[in-house]
Amino acid sequence: MAGANRHDPEPDTLSGYEPQIGGGSAPNLTGYEPLLGGVRRVGVDMRRVQTLINAPTEVDRRRILDTVRRFGQTDAYAKELAQVIPARARQKVGGWRGTFTPGQRCAAMDVLAEIGSYEAILPLIDALADDVFQVREAAARTLTAICARLDPFDRRTQIVYRALVDALAMRPLSARKVIARVLASAPVDLVLKPLLASGLGSPDWWARREAAWVLGKLGERRAVPRLVRALSDPSPAVRASATWALGQIDAPAAIRPLTDALEDRDEVVRARRSAPAPRWRRRAPRWRGRSGRGPAGDRPVARPACRAPRPPRAGP
Repeated sequence: MAGANRHDPEPDTLSGYEPQIGGGSAPNLTGYEPLLGGVRRVGVDMRRVQTLINAPTEVDRRRILDTVRRFGQTDAYAKELAQVIPARARQKVGGWRGTFTPGQRCAAMDVLAEIGSYEAILPLIDALADDVFQVREAAARTLTAICARLDPFDRRTQIVYRALVDALAMRPLSARKVIARVLASAPVDLVLKPLLASGLGSPDWWARREAAWVLGKLGERRAVPRLVRALSDPSPAVRASATWALGQIDAPAAIRPLTDALEDRDEVVRARRSAPAPRWRRRAPRWRGRSGRGPAGDRPVARPACRAPRPPRAGP
């Protein structure tokens, strides 16, 4: 017995191919079995990722998404799907390492529009300048959807909006328009400082022009002094956008600079000043009947102090 015990393998020298006690084959584990002393943390199943980007119908994609949400794995799958967005991304299925098709990239972005978060922002910004039109459109939809649900109290949200302002100087015109619309719908306190510092202070005139447009859409009075200085910008496009933005902000301090803009040497700047009146000076016309009142529930409309003289009556 003593000699037989010397030939028994130690526990740490097992090869892993020993038969189980009782015989039979190993059970077919699903990966969701609980571990002793805790719950098993399930990793990303690449087969589900492939189903999400290759699902023939929306029903199949929705079934996988429901499973991912039920197990609380949205962040893990969002990180994997964010790696599908770049044009030179490689697949991770078996021995195949080919690139993803535009349809697969668009499908990944459609899923990220529902479960994506901060990890997808930078790949989406790059995809706005993609060569494929469908990819650019999907990136615009997804970026708008993700930014609309970002937590304004999360510090990462401030980093995202700074990156979007910086991207105004590094992307083509179509991408800048998408980013400008996203910034225009963001909370003012999160984007105002980056727009004034990095946007209007950018060395590229096209970035300063888009920043002035966004400030006009936000209608924030705190931007008036900086926009007034932008009226002296060497670029006519920046001066025209700053003139338009000042006309959109309800600030009496903008009256004198807008009046001086009528003498600008560039006709586009003068047209921006003379064509659209400031919104806080416009008065929408109201319907008025014989009683001088508008529709039911509206305030009375004052009659004009002077009226045109009536024509004389014809003689008998």
